[in-house]
Formats: sequence, C-alpha cells, structure tokens
Amino acid sequence: MDSSFNMTMGGLLLVIGAVMALCFYGVLYAYRKMNRVLNQAHLLTGQCQGTIKELVVVKHRNRSFRWKNEYPLISYTVNGTEYETAIDFAEKRAGKYDPNAVYTVCYLPEDPSVCIVEEFRTKMQKSCKAKLVGMVIFGILTFNIVFYAISLFLS
Repeated sequence: MDSSFNMTMGGLLLVIGAVMALCFYGVLYAYRKMNRVLNQAHLLTGQCQGTIKELVVVKHRNRSFRWKNEYPLISYTVNGTEYETAIDFAEKRAGKYDPNAVYTVCYLPEDPSVCIVEEFRTKMQKSCKAKLVGMVIFGILTFNIVFYAISLFLS
C-alpha cells in the first residue's frame, strides 16, 4: 500500500481513537465518583428518611420500538437543609417506582450531600463493577486503535 493511504487511515484511526479516549475519560469519571462513595460507605453513619421527589424520564428507541424508562430523584432533609440525589444507575421501566415510597438514606455527617440510598446499595455496587469491566475493555480497545494509527504513520 502507498504512504498516502497509510497516512489517511492513520489519521482516521487517530481521530476515532481520540473520540474513544474522551468516552473512556467520561466512564472513568463516573466510575471514580461512584467508587469514592462506595469506599466511604463505612463512614456514612448519619441516617434519615428520603422520598422520591421526582421520577426523571429517559426516552429510548431503536428501529422498531420507543419506550420510556425512569429513575428516582430522592429528596432528604438533614438539619433543616434539603438534599437530593439522583439514582440514575437504577433506571427501570416507567411505572416501576412508587412515588410515595420511603427510602433509608445513609449520609456522611460532615457532608450530607455524600450519601447512599440503602435500598439501592447492591445495585450501585453492581453498576460500579460493570463500569470497571467496561472501562478496562474500552481502554484496551482504545489503546490498540491509537497504537495501530501511530504505527501506520510511522510505516
């Protein structure tokens, strides 16, 4: 193959690799944020009751179907201050959550915005593990694409 083809393919793969690296960074950020809360779980000694303030609707579609999922936005009050936490990793079909349900919120006494809703702790741990596995696979794929693009430039 001629060098112009290698340069074109290398440039295209480098752009794809850069986009994938940005996506990797986004997943890494989400993983670190969730993992930080899970690692502090033993410090979350404060407890209070929270309720669903809002059900956030997420629309999905594919070629044949359109459907709506939702996840809860839990509101809780600590020392007269109202806090909210979005449980976006617990997305379910519309109608699965009871808007009147009461949830146990465990929070960090020094910073009540750092919290875990006890009923969603297991789901949060599974979501964190899935993000880690996906991030490792995606990172390896991104590295291979960028490395191959650089090798095309050098050949």
